[in-house]
Parts: sequence; C-alpha cells; structure tokens
Amino acid sequence: MNRLAVFIFCFILWQHSFAQNDIPVGTWRTHYSYYNLNHVVEAGNRIFASAESGLFYFDKDDNSITTISKIDGLQAEDITALYFDSNSSQLLIGYGSGNLDVIRGNEIFNLDLTSTSQVIGSKKINHITSYQSFAYIATDYGVLKLDLNRLEVTETYRELGAGAEPLTVNQGTVLNDSLFLATEEGVIAGNLINDTNLLDYQNWKRFDIADGIPAASVEIIVSLDNMIIAGINGDQLYKYQNVWQATSVLAGVDFRNTSGGDQQAMIAYNGGLIRLSPDMQENPVQSELLSAVNMAIIDSEGRLWIADSENGLISDYNGPFQSFTLDGPYKNDIFRLGQFGRSVYAFPGGYGPGMSPQGNDAGFYVFNNDGWLNYNTVGVDQTIPEFNDIVDGVYQEGAGSLFLASAGYGLLKITNSGETTIMDETNSPLQNLAASGRRVMVPGLAKAGNGLWVLNYGTPYALHLLNNDGNWTSHSFNLTVAQFPIKVMEVYDHIWMITDPAVEGGIFVYDPETQAYRFLSDAANNGGLKGDKVYDFALDKEGLVWVGTNNGVSVFTLPSEVLQGNVDAVEPVFESGLLFKDEEVLSIKVDGGNRKWIGTNKGAWLFNDAADEQILHFDQTNSPLPDNRVFDIEINPQTGEVFFATSKGIVSYRGTATEARAEHSEVKIFPNPVTEDLKGTVGISGLASDAIVKITDTSGKLIWQMQANGGTATWNVADYNGNRAASGIYLVFSATEDGEDTYVGKIAVIN
Repeated sequence: MNRLAVFIFCFILWQHSFAQNDIPVGTWRTHYSYYNLNHVVEAGNRIFASAESGLFYFDKDDNSITTISKIDGLQAEDITALYFDSNSSQLLIGYGSGNLDVIRGNEIFNLDLTSTSQVIGSKKINHITSYQSFAYIATDYGVLKLDLNRLEVTETYRELGAGAEPLTVNQGTVLNDSLFLATEEGVIAGNLINDTNLLDYQNWKRFDIADGIPAASVEIIVSLDNMIIAGINGDQLYKYQNVWQATSVLAGVDFRNTSGGDQQAMIAYNGGLIRLSPDMQENPVQSELLSAVNMAIIDSEGRLWIADSENGLISDYNGPFQSFTLDGPYKNDIFRLGQFGRSVYAFPGGYGPGMSPQGNDAGFYVFNNDGWLNYNTVGVDQTIPEFNDIVDGVYQEGAGSLFLASAGYGLLKITNSGETTIMDETNSPLQNLAASGRRVMVPGLAKAGNGLWVLNYGTPYALHLLNNDGNWTSHSFNLTVAQFPIKVMEVYDHIWMITDPAVEGGIFVYDPETQAYRFLSDAANNGGLKGDKVYDFALDKEGLVWVGTNNGVSVFTLPSEVLQGNVDAVEPVFESGLLFKDEEVLSIKVDGGNRKWIGTNKGAWLFNDAADEQILHFDQTNSPLPDNRVFDIEINPQTGEVFFATSKGIVSYRGTATEARAEHSEVKIFPNPVTEDLKGTVGISGLASDAIVKITDTSGKLIWQMQANGGTATWNVADYNGNRAASGIYLVFSATEDGEDTYVGKIAVIN
C-alpha cells in the first residue's frame, strides 16, 4: 500500500471551492504543457520560450509569466523556430507550416509565406538569424530573405544544392559579411555584400573534406568570437577560421541547438549542456533540474536560461537554478478525457495495434478552475505508484475512491485518504495476456449503480463488476467479439460496450440480470449502424443513445428494447442529408441543454438536441484549435466549459449550457461587473431547468429576454435593437415556467 499524502485535501478543496478563474461565455483558453520547451531567446527585459504547442515570456521587471497563443493572434502553435532581432526589436516566430509571425511591440503580424509557394513537400522553418535589416530564414527547402522593415520576402534561395536542387537548411549564422548555412550536404557560405547574386547556386561556397570538414549533414552552426562552430551528429564540433579544423569536442554526440556570442557559445546535445569558450574549452552546466536540454542562452546580465524537455524553463536568474513552470498538464499527450464534480481529467496513456502497451509514464492530469494538478511517478505535483498507460478514470462516490484504468497495469484505486492499491492478476479476477510482463488490459471503466464496471480486454471474462464493498462479479459471453471491448457505459441497467474496430466494430449490449446479450452491427435488423466501426457513444437527456461511427451518426431511440426483435438505428438528417455521412465521428458529448457536441477529423461541432440545426463549428481557421482532429470532448457540467482533446494538446471553450436543477441554486453572474473590454457574453448559471430570464433597467424597462439552455442563460450586453447597454445597474429576473421558483439578481455595466 502506498499513500498519496494530499489527495483528499486537494480533492475536497477542488470540489467545494467554486471557480475563481472562470472565462466569459463564448471565449477560449488553452491548456498546453510548458514542461517540454524547445527554444529560448532574450528580448529586452523578457525571456521568450516556446513549447510543443505554446509560447510564453518571463518578464524580469515583475517576475511575471505570460502566455501567447492563437487566442492572442498567433497563427498556430507548432513553433519550430524563435528569434529576436535586437536592431528592430522584433520577435520572429517560425512554424512547421512554413508561415511566420512577427511581434513588434504590442502588435502581432501574421505573414503567409506558403499559400502562394510553389514548394512541394515540407515548408518547415528550422532557424532564423539576421544581418543588418534582413532576416535569413532556414527552411526545409532553402532560405528566405525577409526585409525586417517592410516584413516582406525579397529573395528565396531554393536551389542551394550542388546540382541546383532544393536543400534542407538546418541553421544559419553570420560572420563578418558572410552567411554560413548548416545544410544536409554540409556547410555552405554566401557573401551578403558586394551585390553577390545568391539566387545563383554557383555563387555559394561549398565546404568538404578537402577544406577540413565532411560534406555531411550539419546539425548546428554558430558564430563564436571571430570564428564559426559547426556540429555534425555522431561526429564532433568543427571550427572555422579561414580553414576548417576538427576539434574533438563533443565527439560522438547528437546536437540539439546552440546560441553564440563574443566570449562563449552554449551547445545543447543529447547528453547535456556546455559553455564553449573561444579556446574550445568545455565547461559543463550541471544541475539536477537538467533532464534533456534543447537550447540555452546567456542573457545580457550573464544569467543562463535553459529550455529543458522535462522541467520547462530553468535559470540561475535568482541565484541557484530553479524551474519557471506554468500551470498546465504535464504533457500534451492525451488519449481520453473524463469528468466528475467540477473537475476535468486528462488521461495521456493509450495503446497500440492489438492493445499493445505504450509505456507512457506521464500519469494523469486534473483540471479545476484553480489550475492543473499532475499525478505521475516523476512527482511533478503529486506522486503515484508505477502505473503506466492510464486510459480512463471514474470517481466512485460509494467507494470514496478514484479508479484509474491502464492498458497494461490493470486498475489503480486511490482513496480519499490517499491510500493506493493496484489491482491486477495477483489480487483480482483481472487476467494478464502475457506470461510475463504487464498486459492486464483495462481500456475502459463506467459507473454502476452499486459499484464500477471494469473491462478486461482480450480475455474470456471481459466484463467485471467491482462492488462498493470490494467484491468482484465476472461475466463471460459465448461470443468472441465480446472479448474485445474498449468503452463501456450503463444504460437502463444494460451494459453497452464498444468493441474494438480492429477486430469487429459494433456495440455489444448485455443485461446482467437475465444474462441476455446482443451484438449490434451495421447489419439491417440487427443494429443498422451507419458504419462498421464505432468510436464513441453517449446517452442524452431524453434517453436516446447517440453513436459515432466511421460513416456518420446513428441513434437508438429505444435503447431499453434493443435486446428484442428487429433493431435498426436511425440517422439524423441535416441539410437534406445524413449527418456526417462518409465522415468519421470520433466523439459525442451531450451538454446541459441536451445539445450534441461532436468531434470529427474536421473540427468540433455543436448541434441542437435533434441534431438538425448546426449552432457552432470550430476548426483551425476560426478558433484556437491546434489540430482539426478532435478525438475526445468533455464538458464541465457546472460551468458549461467544453474541453477538446487533440494530438497537439487541449483547448476549451465556455459554452452556453450547464446542467440544470429543479430550482435555482448557487446562481452566478459572470463577469460582473461588465467592462467595455469584455470578449464573449455574460453567463448566468445555476438557473432552474430551462428557466425564463428577463433583464430590465432599474425603471423596469425590458432590455432582453431569453430561455436558459439547461441551467445557463447568456446576454450579449445589448438590447433588442443590438445597441450596447448603457453604463448602469440592470436587474435579472429568472423564473421556472410555472413561476413557482424565482431568482432576482443585478448586473453592473461599465462602459
């Protein structure tokens, strides 16, 4: 038995402290990991660093940390290069797409460098350097010359190879009047003055072994004092002062990044970090915080700033090395989302083909409006026992415990008092698929009336009930496909299980009391699902089961009767066609207003209760979604905030519907007061189910009227004519349809 010391404290605190960090209705926020950093640069009194899916800066003036994302005007999140030009005081941000953002003062300029490009293949920006009033942008197809004053590309050097073919350029640096490039074919150099035509590949100097350096792929290149330093993976560092020389420094390593100066260069490699002096002396930088350094710089005050892949931004700015980390999940890896109470859970584990374990030791992450808390063996916030590949979780009130499912380790129980127990083949009916090793495959969990439903993939007893008293009941079926379930939910005392699409996609329905069962597939009269692969399902507030398939959406209108007779699902019709026909529907969630949130490969959608009216559609072009493939969705029922899981991390949107109650309870008006810079709308939550809400001025004049979505109503701070409400106090009147339960509140508007 292990103890999770403060689990109960954090859990109780989060469940009973209402959000102090809500966002307005109709607005977004990102939930990215800032533990894995790739780049760091100094920009005046700020230190900018980029992560897998985000950008932030540390302000030396007040020690604050501020994030910048698509919400603030950036084009994307897949940052691949970061550079600050001190002459023009501009921060340049390069992306994997090949596009560029420039931050100049408080303005962000989005530069489209790819839509009219004739480049075929990768357009990724790898590195940026500058000389005089131009930036030189190293890409997978060559170099772009950018005018830093006009923010226009003036020249493109695409045919840099020895045979005038495109060349991948990893990095660039300037020494005196020449641009030196680290390319896949070695180091090349071009003169930046004397009107040299660098569009002609023959005007580039190519260095090879005859010059003292192999014509192999060069990973890094940097100016140090009055020379050039270049690094070849698996080889060593080379230095150039009119001629190239091997240095024997960092022999055999793989290089990650570098930064330079007059007196020393910082070289990050797969084994650590060194300061390199002009006389080629190695000075290792050591700290227990350094895990895997991707880049480091020395600021104007001589302090180190390090971008680490595990511990975020590390610096000796205040003396001893410390980590400057932001609130967020430990990793951007997400497999599935979950929710209970006022918390949203993210499970980063997963499984490969054939339910093969992945060895993901990132643990799990919990979000409340107070922030993120990370549980893993590393102990970033809280430590849990070794329990990899966590794919699902359920909090069971009756047992007073959180249960976590692993694709390999079985089941982990964490009690409110902090005790932890792993249940596997040694102490439970769960079976191990491997003679040795961890292959107790539990891909899904679901609440039961008196306990917890537990899946055990690939075994004759693929379904178990763990009662609140700790006793197990195991269920087996004379149907092979039933041995391969991946998701489970309870519907009217029946157990619905999605079966592995890689085996035979469909839904297995089972009645534990009568032991009757049925496999619902795409066959007519036996399910009639629109697709032969099922990815998700959800029970809505009218008792219908909505199913996401590889060919659209199917709905079972009488789920309690699917074990009898002919059964065919129906397909919602939208705009004279079947909803999402020929498209993969990856996730379906039902909000407090019985509306359907649907995740696909083309973004996220919100439909009304019958799914015949589209309310919203989000993708990368009109929202902060970092990727169009939305494979899971979760909703905080108290706040209406909708969380979207993508391969590049989590973002959330404050929706307009919350879970309703029979009467008004803990009604909250947010934001209040309303200022002129409000983005989004005012949300009024905690209302009785579908209440009628009226807003008047203090004289009683009606300004606006609406009906709540579930337990939330919204106001756009305008009257019926679309005019902005004047500064003043406004009254909120809410009542149930029968008028039996009412609420009166106030909203202050400040323009």
